[in-house]
Amino acid sequence: MNDSIVGNWLLIDIQKNQMAQGAKNKFTDLEKHQVIYNFKNNGSLIVTGDTVLVHTPGTYNYNLEKDYIGLPLENQANELLLSIDNSKWSFTKKNNEIKIGQAFLDGPELTLKRKLN
Repeated sequence: MNDSIVGNWLLIDIQKNQMAQGAKNKFTDLEKHQVIYNFKNNGSLIVTGDTVLVHTPGTYNYNLEKDYIGLPLENQANELLLSIDNSKWSFTKKNNEIKIGQAFLDGPELTLKRKLN
């Protein structure tokens, strides 16, 4: 399942949800920072860039699999989740973009675009 995200992905925007305040902050035009998420076949994720926006540049372990957010509830379907160093992120892929997020924890939602070169 990891094969669908192998390669370089450029961070293009971040949405930070602050449910307690009922606010959403969206940071766009992040391409200029050149923060790259490089998903490798071996389950390694290398984050590069000169700006720390969510993940500090470095190497992480990742896995893409069907799982539950939290404890499974009765009749709850498992969903596709991305684990980065055992931290669960929601995951959706559409064409050449992926969205990963932790909105379920009032965390950020990231949009990444496949980098072709």
